[in-house]
Amino acid sequence: LRKLEEINRLSRRLSAEKNMSADDLIEDLNAIDNKNDYAALPRLFAYFLGAGSFAFALGSSWQDSLVSAVTGLLIGVSLHFVHRFIKTDLILTIIGSIVATLSVNLMHLVGIGEYRGLIILGALMVLVPGAFFVNSIREFSQNNYARISSFRSRYQSLYCCFLWHSPPASDGRAHPSHPFHSGSPGSANRNCQP
Repeated sequence: LRKLEEINRLSRRLSAEKNMSADDLIEDLNAIDNKNDYAALPRLFAYFLGAGSFAFALGSSWQDSLVSAVTGLLIGVSLHFVHRFIKTDLILTIIGSIVATLSVNLMHLVGIGEYRGLIILGALMVLVPGAFFVNSIREFSQNNYARISSFRSRYQSLYCCFLWHSPPASDGRAHPSHPFHSGSPGSANRNCQP
């Protein structure tokens, strides 16, 4: 938001000063773009607190939340140093994901942390872009499941397709989730009719 305020201020100044050169405008825009919003310590604290809070909100214990918070701190430190050399958000997200999974697995290997999945998930939440996250929460809170239901129907169609073409078990019986499981081979499940 601070950068947006600076752009608005620059645009008002541009409207007031009709004779601003293009070079001055580009220089001011680059200065706004390269401006840091917060110092390093508050950012690292936000990574720490955010990862730990998300892990706790997802149902992990306080010990696993603390491990997730430390992992979030490690993500923040690594991104702080790598950001000078790499400016692409996608690459930074991949690097943060690598740091998260490696650090959690190494800590788990030495006996720190119990549920790796929740720890990693809590730590990775600090890498989710805020706008997408807020929009998805808004969709859920307004009971707008249209996107989810279309995904569900696509998934169900693929699932049924794989079931129709999967071989029966070695003893000749179908798996309980197979469309023909209801007893006789000719009776198909209603959800997976061809």
